[in-house]
Amino acid sequence: MTPCVWCRCGSPAIATMADTLRSRLADDGDTVRFVLTGDGSTPHPQGKREARAHIDRTRPVALIWMGGTVDLGTLQAAADAQLPVIMVNMNGASIAPLTGFWTRGRTRAVLGRTQFVLAVDKAAERAFVAAGVDRKKVKTDIRLEEPVSVLPYTETDRRSIADALNNRPVWCATRVTMNMVAGLIAAHRHATRRSHRLLLVAEAADPGAGAALAQAFGDQRLLTEQSSVAQIPQEAAQVHIADSDGDLGLWLRLASVTFAGGTFDRSDAQDPFAIATLGSGLIHGPMTEPFAARYARLDAAQATRKIDQWTELGPAVEDLLAADRVARLVAAGWDVTSQGAEAADLIVGLIRDAVDGVAA
Repeated sequence: MTPCVWCRCGSPAIATMADTLRSRLADDGDTVRFVLTGDGSTPHPQGKREARAHIDRTRPVALIWMGGTVDLGTLQAAADAQLPVIMVNMNGASIAPLTGFWTRGRTRAVLGRTQFVLAVDKAAERAFVAAGVDRKKVKTDIRLEEPVSVLPYTETDRRSIADALNNRPVWCATRVTMNMVAGLIAAHRHATRRSHRLLLVAEAADPGAGAALAQAFGDQRLLTEQSSVAQIPQEAAQVHIADSDGDLGLWLRLASVTFAGGTFDRSDAQDPFAIATLGSGLIHGPMTEPFAARYARLDAAQATRKIDQWTELGPAVEDLLAADRVARLVAAGWDVTSQGAEAADLIVGLIRDAVDGVAA
């Protein structure tokens, strides 16, 4: 019989993270069935009686509590069934309804049986420990994330371009549109005061607009080339328009600094994790949807350089051309983006322990 895990999702958006766990288990040859509630299609069982009926019907080996508010009745049902409970992405608000005087004793008794809690910050850790969870069972400052799509590239192309660049400094701008050209030109001219060989790589938001972008940069007396015409920039080129498939994954591995397009207008912002995971120092503007939570986490870790207007971009690029400054940004970004993998490994290990415990 295939082992089952109950994932109690705090919101439909969190439900996609169950796929991360399922995929990680499947990659290692473990077949586990996931039963989701709170995913937008199946509501949570309400209260102890419904929760116990759900457990009896699905017979899970573990309950993964993925964010949201803690429900004492469900936890009591899990405790009665001797079901291991692993809480993921929990914050202080998750526990707030259970901290009243009349429920304090019951809360401590039930939460004391929780197997593990991943708390999003120190405040959440303190709240769960105060509510009855053993401090040794709480891990702080990591969280389960949706898997980050690592942009593809061809290593032979990267080597060829790197050899041709011959240590030439490169900065990149993603999702570039015509209304960004003036701001990028001003920023590039400012940054080249520090490094006259600096190359700007502008990734076209619409590859079909590559020629128009090249014309716009060229009209301002910047020697501009297109990757769709010549993949390797010439030494004299000042701007390289990346308008071919796979260009972004290639250039993020070559650019020491990257400006996230879409963060100065109402269009969708670039996923910041796509930049941070590839080791490029991230600069962004104030408009960060639909990835506001990811930008906020990187900002809090001092893994980005946030700017409020176009006139700040050139000085930011110039400053981050200093190897020591950009290295601090990149290291902090890697710490944030790697937390999802760390959390997934930890949870998968606990699921395996639960499966092995039932099998034994």
